[in-house]
Amino acid sequence: MKIKEVCEQTNLTRRAVRFYEEKGLIRPAVTQGNDYRDYSPEDMQRLRLVARLREYRFSVEQIRRLLESPGERDVVFSEHLRELRGEHEECTSILNALEGVSLPQSMEPDALYNALNHEETPLPARDLEPDFGRFDELTGEERAALTRQASENVERRERSRLRLRMGLAAVLVLVLCAGTALGLWIHSENTELTLFSGMGSDVVFLDTDVPNDNGLLLAEMEMEFPTDSPIPSGIYRIPFEDSPAGSALSSSLLPGEVYAGLSITVSVPKREARSLGLLQPDGSLNVDAVLPRVFQDQDFALRCARITQVHSGVLPPSEKIRFALFSSFSTASRNFVGLRPIPRHLL
Repeated sequence: MKIKEVCEQTNLTRRAVRFYEEKGLIRPAVTQGNDYRDYSPEDMQRLRLVARLREYRFSVEQIRRLLESPGERDVVFSEHLRELRGEHEECTSILNALEGVSLPQSMEPDALYNALNHEETPLPARDLEPDFGRFDELTGEERAALTRQASENVERRERSRLRLRMGLAAVLVLVLCAGTALGLWIHSENTELTLFSGMGSDVVFLDTDVPNDNGLLLAEMEMEFPTDSPIPSGIYRIPFEDSPAGSALSSSLLPGEVYAGLSITVSVPKREARSLGLLQPDGSLNVDAVLPRVFQDQDFALRCARITQVHSGVLPPSEKIRFALFSSFSTASRNFVGLRPIPRHLL
């Protein structure tokens, strides 16, 4: 039987039926999946009895004892009769007192107070310690349990708020740390690594002002390397420094003249150097990988390499060892971190 039919046959409201179910006075079957209640004839009998007992002002706890502990029926009825007699005596006393009151003409509070105060009668015991819970159909034990539950709920909410605040603070700290680390990483990845290298090789400049779309002074030169060098002999193009010194060097060179060697500077962003495999384990540029890239990758040479010096004449044997200065620095600091000779096969 559905709850609608139950309400029609017992004259109880839906809320009352649900309330009695929550209090355990009835236990209807629950349909799996949709939580529909199916009330049995036994549930109907219990509801009718509960409704009748409530009419006689039995409390929910007293009704539970009557239903679940038949042996306590006499005790429960005796207790309830004693409570009703006490209320009856109290109501009779109040009724007699009110019947003897003469209402004053004045509507001032003091006048009404004096009219009602003709006899000193003490407050009833229940008013000295008011039991307002008696009006909400809860027993003392149930109210105490609800009070404890409310206190626990407040504490639980406070703990949840504290955990939430601590979690948010931790997340904020993590975000700040991650942002700082990301900023430092981006700065580090965008830092340029610079390599200074001197190369001993026969160099013939074919042209020192090759037209190009980049606005650079571009040298076209023929270079001869040993047969075991990873850089083949051939014609290469490398820009001069974009500075007055670079312009002066470009104009001082004579096309067709044989020069003993040159010095170049290679500056590569760390991120690009890593992607091209140009880094050593210590994070500096690897000359053995950078120089072949300069001479074999024209686009890389135009972006990253610059001629800084050209050596004229024939170098004596004592000067044929050149040094490559490895650095890992920003253009502002220029702190060199290594000194290493150029491999002889590149001289």
